[in-house]
Amino acid sequence: MLIYSINLKWRNVCFGSIILALSISIDSLGIGITYGLRNTKFTFSSKCILFLISLFIGITSIFIGKFLGSLISDFISHLISSVILIIIGIVILIDPIPFDFDKSYMIDAKESFILGITLSLDTLSVGICTSIGGYLDLYFPALVAVFQIMLLFLGITIGNKIMKSFKVPDKIWNLISGCILILFGVLKLF
Repeated sequence: MLIYSINLKWRNVCFGSIILALSISIDSLGIGITYGLRNTKFTFSSKCILFLISLFIGITSIFIGKFLGSLISDFISHLISSVILIIIGIVILIDPIPFDFDKSYMIDAKESFILGITLSLDTLSVGICTSIGGYLDLYFPALVAVFQIMLLFLGITIGNKIMKSFKVPDKIWNLISGCILILFGVLKLF
């Protein structure tokens, strides 16, 4: 009975980590669609950097949560990540490709470092808050990193297919992609 109880608790923690990692990573889908609509590419090194930053921040969040106690409430962490997505959406309405500082339509290592930090901000705060109660295991950072990369490139694929299927002026794509991120940011509040 004790073994069954421990096994059940472990499954619940793993399932909780999967759901939490997926919900934290959903921002990557919206950003991916934005890049896909603009036909922006990622170098291999930029993909690796995104993965490693996400993994590192996820691990860091667990250790900070375990050692420092509660720093940020869930509401504040969701509010911060929502505001960041809304700001990025507004920036896209003004500047079509966020984080592509040299306007090359290619996200290089330096640009992906900044993008990785931005995508992982809510991972840090949510990881800290939930690891305090022992609700996260060390699978969480790996799950977040995998989901962020998968959803980012799924979004890019969706954005590319939309762009190729519909002949629409670039200004309209800017409007659509900016509005998608603003919508993701607003939905994240609920």
